[in-house]
Amino acid sequence: MADSTTAPETGNQVNVLEIINSRLAGLTDDKFHLPPFSEMEEGVIKIGDMTDHQKRLWTLVYLVDGEHRASVMELARLHSQIDGAMAGPGTAVERLKNVVSGVTTEMLEAYQAAQLDHSLKCELNQVVRALFWLDIRTCFLSELGSRPDIGVRDDWSVVMGKSTGGGMTVIVMGSASLMDIFGVGERPKH
Repeated sequence: MADSTTAPETGNQVNVLEIINSRLAGLTDDKFHLPPFSEMEEGVIKIGDMTDHQKRLWTLVYLVDGEHRASVMELARLHSQIDGAMAGPGTAVERLKNVVSGVTTEMLEAYQAAQLDHSLKCELNQVVRALFWLDIRTCFLSELGSRPDIGVRDDWSVVMGKSTGGGMTVIVMGSASLMDIFGVGERPKH
């Protein structure tokens, strides 16, 4: 199994763990991003506080999620630009001529690059989220047991539901949950 990927634009080897560690090292406490939830739902119990390392991981989850969302927007923008070049009145043959004349090689190359960028950012987003929740689960293993419903709050506390099927909000940004990442728990309530 390969431990690195090739950056297409440079041909250089990129080690994902080095990227993650480097980004974590650059996050000082003045750059931490608080989780957005402050409300303690009924039946939710505080089991501890996040360590500085977990705060860095949470902040990286937030930053990588933002980068992922930006890549989605860029991909949509380029897709719309190509669609615009393909649109037009007339027969299918006339519209095909619009495609040939309106969609430039640069547009297609930019779109392909954006697709690759989006794919990599999507995977990095999933990996960083999984690392954060794995770290939380490992740190609070004795308190959590097999409970799937865990969360974090804006005072850096780690919380869990009273029962194993509490259905409390698990991940507060994006649409991922422990169900999405590990196949356990319930999907977040919206």
